[in-house]
Amino acid sequence: MKFTIDTKDKPHLAKAMKSEPTLAKEVIETFVQLMDEAFDSEKGIRWADLPKEFHKDMTFRDVVRGILRGALDVRQMNPDAFDVIKAEVHPLSMLMPRKNVLDGTTRAYNWRSHFQLPDDALPTEDTVAKIIRKLLRYGKYVSIQQLQEALEYNQVATYRGLGEEQVKKLPFYPALRYQQETFGELHVGKFFEDVGFLDCGEYVGEVCPACQRQDIVQIDESYYGCMSCNAGYIKEGMKDA
Repeated sequence: MKFTIDTKDKPHLAKAMKSEPTLAKEVIETFVQLMDEAFDSEKGIRWADLPKEFHKDMTFRDVVRGILRGALDVRQMNPDAFDVIKAEVHPLSMLMPRKNVLDGTTRAYNWRSHFQLPDDALPTEDTVAKIIRKLLRYGKYVSIQQLQEALEYNQVATYRGLGEEQVKKLPFYPALRYQQETFGELHVGKFFEDVGFLDCGEYVGEVCPACQRQDIVQIDESYYGCMSCNAGYIKEGMKDA
């Protein structure tokens, strides 16, 4: 089956097809490929079915448009700042050289370290996916209300700017503390990329070593995860397998 695209109500696409045909073709091909992927049952939960898992009234259109507009409508992230620094308001702007407005020089930001990525990571589709997953997973445990109040009262100056007491209240704090105490500062924030839990080493026992709760579930044949603090553990004996 073939289908055609009517550009009568898509003036921006129609213009791009004439002035930027290569880019327009790339955009169209990308969305067509994603349409097919949306019905891939091997994903466990098809993308097309996922919205109903979240809420009975949510549609596939809501989720996809929301994700794309939330990630790509840069002006909406911070309208005031956008007028001055443009694309730099986006989290992914860390990938590009930063210009020093005082002396005109540029410098590269260590985005691989910031997002806990391998030193040889390239700015590919896989890298973007990993960054977005981490942003979403951390965001799941951050109270926007508390963060907004902290910002309003000038309490957020650094990574720990929520205030030590507020940081300790975050659900994933026990996992971060366990990483620091067990493996050192350089290990803090490391993920098991394939399961999305914080890397807390091997699992031994019946309770979560990080938060001491009996909320451990077996993710697959290799991993366990704590549903309370997001600590992840590799199955004993599997680390070097």
